[in-house]
Amino acid sequence: MGRLGMVLISLTLIFYFLNKSSIISDSNTLFSITYSNAKPFQETLISLNMTDYVVPENVKSIATKNLVVISLESLESSFLKEPFKHLTPELSRLKEEWTYIPVKQNIGSDWTSGSIYTMLTGIPAFFGVQANTIFKSSKESYITSLSTVLSEANYELAYFCGDANFSGMKDMLYTLDFDRVMDYTSVNYPVEITPFGLHDKDVFDLKSNNLLPLNLEMASTTEMKEICIKVSPEFCCIVPEKREELTTEGGLNVRKKVEYLRDYIEKIKDNGTKVSLFIDPEITQIDAAIEVGADAVELHTGKYSLLFEKGSFNNELRKIKESAEYCVKNKIVCNAGHGLNFKNVTNISKIRNISELNVGHFIIAQSLFYGLKETISKFREIINESRF
Repeated sequence: MGRLGMVLISLTLIFYFLNKSSIISDSNTLFSITYSNAKPFQETLISLNMTDYVVPENVKSIATKNLVVISLESLESSFLKEPFKHLTPELSRLKEEWTYIPVKQNIGSDWTSGSIYTMLTGIPAFFGVQANTIFKSSKESYITSLSTVLSEANYELAYFCGDANFSGMKDMLYTLDFDRVMDYTSVNYPVEITPFGLHDKDVFDLKSNNLLPLNLEMASTTEMKEICIKVSPEFCCIVPEKREELTTEGGLNVRKKVEYLRDYIEKIKDNGTKVSLFIDPEITQIDAAIEVGADAVELHTGKYSLLFEKGSFNNELRKIKESAEYCVKNKIVCNAGHGLNFKNVTNISKIRNISELNVGHFIIAQSLFYGLKETISKFREIINESRF
């Protein structure tokens, strides 16, 4: 059979890997699968009661037609609907002519290469290693993936993206049986690489303009500590960067890094900056934050935001309320943020013990349609009506 072509462009389709009884969602289980050789991998499957899992060598498939998959990472779905679809005429046309699958983000696959891994394997990407470096030393995978099925059918798998080295993408895809991974270096004409986002100089410029109090969101690395001390912002919020710093919900695991964070925070506070820690709404994490000397915590509202969409958020909302009350009783400032929008912010705004809400992504995304001024005004109006 002749080889057929498949093009995967910036894949961000998100699924959960389900067996008959549960969802694999904890890092330890995924770690044992990711790093196993053949025999322990089979033993792990049996221990999870996954006796019907089809391993790669048992996959049987045949080719039918050429396949092209286009995925739109973080593209606001409104761009594919009226009144904005005229801004993306070709994508809107393809949406009508091709099979269109709207997918919501899930915990464990909420960054670029992680979502691609999940799309291909069905397993949340809790690798626990920065930039997915586990794939640098990997030559094959015992996990059955979509690429396994297509390779067995003699498809040629090609992936096109902007930068194949970003987040370990190339290493990961070659481990998962892709034949070619191509980016801007693969084309035979000049490509202009436009820098985006904030850069070191921008942070110093913002501080020197002194328009508003500066809150520097940062990882607990030596480099960021040195930058923070040089910039001397009024506030900084330490967030997880490496996957091993995460709790299962996504907040910083302070309890795991007490000694390190105590010394780290002390040096920043000595420079006059107040320190906040981005944590899950859990009493043990709040106690750890107090122990390391944090001035404030920011309660992670991401899980609440996801559950709000499903209508099953009451238990998570209760945890946030209890955590905020615990903070006030223990004299540590309580803020909150992550995933908040016009609809779900009302319940959080009603919690009197929360001093501040941090909202970024939604405001910027919404402002593309309505402008920053109108978006911020509407958000503040919703908060004020809920609170007062």
